[in-house]
Amino acid sequence: MTDGALLEPTAIQALVSVARIPWNIKPLWGLTTDSLPLFGYRRKSYLMLMGGLGTVGWLLLGLFDWSPSLATWLILLTNLSTAFADVVSDAMVAERAKRAGGGNRAADLQSACWAALAVGGMIGAAMGGWTLDLISPMSDSTGKIDRGAGAQRAFLIFSVSSMGLVYLGHVLEEAKLEGEDARFSGAKVVRQLKLLKLTLSQPVILKA
Repeated sequence: MTDGALLEPTAIQALVSVARIPWNIKPLWGLTTDSLPLFGYRRKSYLMLMGGLGTVGWLLLGLFDWSPSLATWLILLTNLSTAFADVVSDAMVAERAKRAGGGNRAADLQSACWAALAVGGMIGAAMGGWTLDLISPMSDSTGKIDRGAGAQRAFLIFSVSSMGLVYLGHVLEEAKLEGEDARFSGAKVVRQLKLLKLTLSQPVILKA
């Protein structure tokens, strides 16, 4: 997409930086899902919402041509969907680890999640370029591979994964909150902020 737009490297970097904002403020999404239940749920409603937003973003990117600035905002939307879902999944892993009683079982669960993430990243890195060339059509004018059109096809494929988030959110088993637990509480936000501050002040975090 950036190749087709003929942008300068500095402009590309600026657009990428804007699109990455949702990943840079992930603690905010954690505060949101913990302190502001959506329709009585802290996890499944947000998974369905973010899956829907991601689906819309990818479909719009795949079906229409956009200016670089508008495409950046759509990519920001898809990144919001992914980053928020990542926070929700981390929270679910932490909850399951806590129910497992901590210790080795909790560590094994976290290790399995990180291993799956690493394997998926390696597969994506190894096959991304090859797959893009495979799905890219030949340009009628130049006779070369049109990677811009290929990228749009890839965006349509990405929309399927966001649709999967909607489905996973729908089938996720989670007890619905009732009464005060289902409402926004400023005290919860303050408590979460204090916990975040305490975590960030740990020596092991400061040295990282």
